[in-house]
Amino acid sequence: MITTFKEKTMTLEFTQAPSGKQVIPTFNLEIKAYKTFYSREGGGYHFNLYDGKKKIAFVHDDGNGGSVDVDTFGDKQMLMDLMAYVDSLPPYKFMDQYHNHCFDTYFSELISQHQFNKALKKHKAIGTCYRIKSDDEYSFHAINTKDMSVVTKMLDEKFGANNYTII
Repeated sequence: MITTFKEKTMTLEFTQAPSGKQVIPTFNLEIKAYKTFYSREGGGYHFNLYDGKKKIAFVHDDGNGGSVDVDTFGDKQMLMDLMAYVDSLPPYKFMDQYHNHCFDTYFSELISQHQFNKALKKHKAIGTCYRIKSDDEYSFHAINTKDMSVVTKMLDEKFGANNYTII
């Protein structure tokens, strides 16, 4: 069964399973060629979006208000699948309220993960990274040594045993 809705002038079709439930696609999304730039209202960004090794979209936020542009190179089904995937994600908490994801919020989360992983990789190359229990998910600290006996001794003295995690 096909369910159709129209957004602007584009018709998108959602594939449904025989049970009537919508089939939610799964993705292994990764950002590549991430660039930021200045704009009139702050800053914008653009990047290539990959599912595994396949480039599936070009994502662009011009930084002048409005929503994020997602170019799937004319593949309407891919755009639909991305929309269904983002809609299927669990709500996120902001200011003590839960909100459903949209492209803007989801891509912001992907960018945060991308920047965190890039910084973590850089710091792990020269030392040891750790997180204190009170840190949020996108923060870490680094020590410029890979000698674990020195690291654990220093962290135990400073924070106490079991109050940190080596990442």
